[in-house]
Amino acid sequence: MKALERGRIEAVDLGRQFRIATGGGRSLKATLLRREAPSIHEFWALRNVNVEIEPGETFGVVGRNGSGKSTFLKMLARIYGPSEGHCQVGGRMSSLIELGAGFHPEFNAIENVYLAGAVYGIPKRELARDLDEIIGFAELDAFAYQPIKTYSSGMFMRLGFSVAMHVRPDVLLLDEVLAVGDERFVQKCLARIAQFRREGGTMLLVTHDPGTVKRLCQRAMLLESGKVITIGSADDVITEYHDRLAEQDNPADHAEPSVRKFKHFDANVTILNAKGTQHHQFVEGEPFTVRVHLAAKTEALDATVVVGLRDELGREIGGRSLRGVAFAIGETKTLDLTVTDPPLRNGLFQVDVGVNDSAAGTELLSLEAVETLSIYGQAADSGGPVQLGGDWTVS
Repeated sequence: MKALERGRIEAVDLGRQFRIATGGGRSLKATLLRREAPSIHEFWALRNVNVEIEPGETFGVVGRNGSGKSTFLKMLARIYGPSEGHCQVGGRMSSLIELGAGFHPEFNAIENVYLAGAVYGIPKRELARDLDEIIGFAELDAFAYQPIKTYSSGMFMRLGFSVAMHVRPDVLLLDEVLAVGDERFVQKCLARIAQFRREGGTMLLVTHDPGTVKRLCQRAMLLESGKVITIGSADDVITEYHDRLAEQDNPADHAEPSVRKFKHFDANVTILNAKGTQHHQFVEGEPFTVRVHLAAKTEALDATVVVGLRDELGREIGGRSLRGVAFAIGETKTLDLTVTDPPLRNGLFQVDVGVNDSAAGTELLSLEAVETLSIYGQAADSGGPVQLGGDWTVS
């Protein structure tokens, strides 16, 4: 097979099959007695992958859990061999696929730097020259002589990233490496990645953060059940990914919420899409309805019904109230709050519902995080959980 030019990645009809025993293993006694062996299940984690990544390109791989993303990276890193087809990486390759992979837990940071260098084929004198810079970038000067088995996951990540970047690779493989660590160090890593890109390095990135793919990658690939769905610009692939996530939300996966019984009301809350079907996943800009079904046990002739949203950290995003709702004892009402142009852009949001007696100034019902909805961002020129809106003018 002809060697590739430095920085080029190529996969042709690439596939990987795994064989898994569906039953427990046999004991020595069972083997001697010739008892039936456990059955073997074969499945393709990856199949028919054809992609070529140009030198100097930053390429993203996205998909749901189990779609084959990490398998693809591990095949490029030569951790797994192909069951069919072939893949090649041109030049020196560095990978950060698992935290601490290739490190010895009993060795300290300095010893592990030399160990990693030996694996990458880096001369010891070259590592010695850069040792202070490697340890300093990882911010481990005070812990350089401690066994790394005592390190936190963030310290592992810092050391692994620093070593991977200082071996001066032509190709860098990253798998969710920026998911661990404080925000300041993540920004430091991003700056180092930007420098690597400016110097012409090729990077392949697997992440669950679509914002990172849009920010760093020129192109991306969407995998689903081990197969390539699409390859194209990062913006187009992320949009396709989010569309599929929203479409795959199956109402059957969400049992109809049971009626919640309280002193003053029985309540039932659901999220509906534009078709009136129970749904929990939406793309940016897609309308949704919060349906609140209330059965009164107490008379409330001047009630206020409130629907609010919180982000996944519990911070209030906003809410709407409906005043002057009258309930007689035993009366039921269904109230729909339809948000036709939602400002939500990206993230997981929780729904709160409350009922207050405006005349008496008392709280009759309070439900926190009674339902959830996920919003998948689509706009390439936006960031954060809420759509800022507005129009640009340049003068």
